[in-house]
Parts: sequence; C-alpha cells; structure tokens
Amino acid sequence: MRSGSLSLRPLMAFVLCGVLVTACSTQLQAQAPPNPEVISLNATDGFPLKMSYYPALESKNPDGLWEAPVVLFLHGEKGSRVQWDRGSAPRGLEPVPNFLNSQGYAVLVLDFRKHGESIVDGQADDAVRPVDYPAMVAGDLVAVKNFLYEKHMEKKLNMAKLGIVATDVSVPLALAFAEADWRQVPYDDSPVLSMRTPRGQDVRALVMISPEQKAGTITAARSITFLKAPQFNIGMLFIVGAEDRAGMANLKKLHAAASASPNSAERVIEFTPEAKDSGIPLLVRAPAAISEIIKFLDERVAKADFPWQDRRSRLNR
Repeated sequence: MRSGSLSLRPLMAFVLCGVLVTACSTQLQAQAPPNPEVISLNATDGFPLKMSYYPALESKNPDGLWEAPVVLFLHGEKGSRVQWDRGSAPRGLEPVPNFLNSQGYAVLVLDFRKHGESIVDGQADDAVRPVDYPAMVAGDLVAVKNFLYEKHMEKKLNMAKLGIVATDVSVPLALAFAEADWRQVPYDDSPVLSMRTPRGQDVRALVMISPEQKAGTITAARSITFLKAPQFNIGMLFIVGAEDRAGMANLKKLHAAASASPNSAERVIEFTPEAKDSGIPLLVRAPAAISEIIKFLDERVAKADFPWQDRRSRLNR
C-alpha cells in the first residue's frame, strides 16, 4: 500500500510553475496547451455525445504524433466533463487533462449520455436508468474507441497506449469496457498468432478514484477477475481518501480481487492520502494523488513499448 507518502519527482513538475507564479507566468503562457476541441459524436445506438479532445502536441512527441500516448477521463455519478476540464486542479495549477496534454498525451474527456452536454432535445433532467449503464459501455465508450481508431489511422496518436482515469460509478464502466476491449479477438490475417493485427487489447492502465463496486447491473469485481491476468500486464491504481469509510471498504474488496494473481505488486497499487474527500475533489484536496497518477501513467502508458501499427486487417489493406 502506498499511503500518503509523496512521490516528489512527478509532483515537482506539476507544481513548480504554480509555486513560482510570477517567475513562470511568461513561460506558462508560451507553453500552455490549446483549449480542447469540443467533439460531437454518436454512440453506437445513435445517442448524441459531447467530448473534449486535446490533440497531442508535436513539440512534446519528438518520435512523431503517431507514438503519442492517450488518456481518457470519465466523470462520476451526476457529473460532467467540466469537472475534469476546469475543476481538477489545486488552486493556481493546471487541471489534470491540460497538464497531461502539455506533457505529450492526447487527452479525451467524455460526457456520458444524460450528463453534461450529452443530452437529447435539451432534456437535461432525464434520469439515468439501470439500462443506461450497459449502453454507456457498449454505446458511449465504444464510440470513443472508434474515434481513437480514426485518429490512430491518421497517425495523430497511438491507441495501443491507452490509459483510463475513472471516478466512483464510472469505475465499473471503465472496467467493463476494458474487459470487452481485451476480449476482442485479433484478425485472422496471419498464420502466426503473434503477428495477427489486433482489434482491441489497447487499455494498458486504469486509474480508479473512489471506486464504486457497481453501476446498475455492471459489477467491477467481475471485470477485475478477468483483467487481473498477469499475461495482460494491465496496471491498476486505486486512489481513496484514508478517511472515506465507504471508499476504503470498496478499495479493500476491489484491490483484493485485482491482486489475486501472481506478481501483481508492481501492477496493482493503492494510494490512500489523508483526506475524507472522494472523487475529483479528493485530487484538489490531496495533490500528492495527482503526482501518483502522473507517475503511474508515465510508467504504464507513455513508456509502453507498443509501436504504432496499421490496425486494418492485412486482408483489407
């Protein structure tokens, strides 16, 4: 367990200009990433969605944009992408998506259906029903993956280096999506299994903040049981405030499920800063958690050795 101990190197990169505001103001203006593009896309069942998209920066990807890592941020219950885009930083610092974008990542922040701007005919008060949660996985997140495929094939990013940051009820959704992604069978386009073109198996890391165990009928532990397989080498970081009793109870169960496989210590990590907050407010109150996320994504996603490749079947190229 990593409790409230501080990982200094990533945090120093995050806070330096926030501490030296006057000295760094000109530099911040020069290096600030552009405002995100607001993307409209349709879920696979046609539901209209909105998403913030921070394209990878050429200046931060000297090996080419096609090798840029990707992070997808998911909001929690009754939330929206604005909480990540604008409200995920301690005072005076950049929101987490902006900071990761400035470090070379392509970043996406989704409004799930019936949240934020992902609404139908202005019906913002339309309640989320149990049937909506499976649709968020098979409809909303698959639509995001299709968007990533397009950008990948345009050589604007590398979808094989994908991390997901989720909070509370979106954690089971992220896990269910990652499971479905890893169950994708490669194209049968080579007699050698290792040479076949993948259709999925792109999620390399999952950051789970104040995780809930269920979202409707979707159960986090069920997906973890599949994803914990050591041959997948998927990193999992659980972050919960040490004074958040409900969160700690969920953490105990989910971490136990995730670590019930050989050699899991390096892949499965828990970080419990001294705070009672949950979700995105926990990051604002405990910046050390942001440091832990940055370090984890750098190690498990940015440094992942999965070079860009054409994702079309060899039979169709």
